[in-house]
Amino acid sequence: MKQLLSLPHYGQIPTLMKAIKLEMWDKDLQIINSLIRCLICPLDSAAYKNNLIIASSLLERISCLVYRGKDGKYRKPSPKMYVKEVFEHFAETVEEVSERAVENGNRENDSVHLHKVLWKIAELICPMMACVTEQAFTSEYTYAIDYVIRHDGDLPKPEMREIFPINYPDYYYWEGIGEEMSKYKWHSGETFF
Repeated sequence: MKQLLSLPHYGQIPTLMKAIKLEMWDKDLQIINSLIRCLICPLDSAAYKNNLIIASSLLERISCLVYRGKDGKYRKPSPKMYVKEVFEHFAETVEEVSERAVENGNRENDSVHLHKVLWKIAELICPMMACVTEQAFTSEYTYAIDYVIRHDGDLPKPEMREIFPINYPDYYYWEGIGEEMSKYKWHSGETFF
């Protein structure tokens, strides 16, 4: 009888690497479009917050998936694989980001700036997704994305300790939008904003 391994963190879902890739391919455009809408909507508007929640929820869904490696231990894809599978298909170049912005209603966009901020978001959230010993949840992804946007992408490369950057001195994931998200009770019929 095979011995069952316990999962590294609550909320993780064991599956196959192939299923993880399929989930990334299925959600990549939705994530990119939601992030671009966050970048083109007025900060703190209902549309901004709704798209922030959509992107964060999809990122959490993907990052909860773990697979068993050849050594029998549970693993997640590498940050590079998350970058490749989630961000490179629809937002690798400035031109692709501009196309996505136009498709989302922003005809007059600074595509170079949008690309910079979007890729700074990727630089922060992909290591969060790849951490197997901790599991980032929607509120933590929401805070991370909002943090990068509020800093206009002008941040150094994150130095990560598990799912949090240690070189961003004002990174308080339990405050602001992260606090709002973690306190919210998901009852039917209630709205967040």
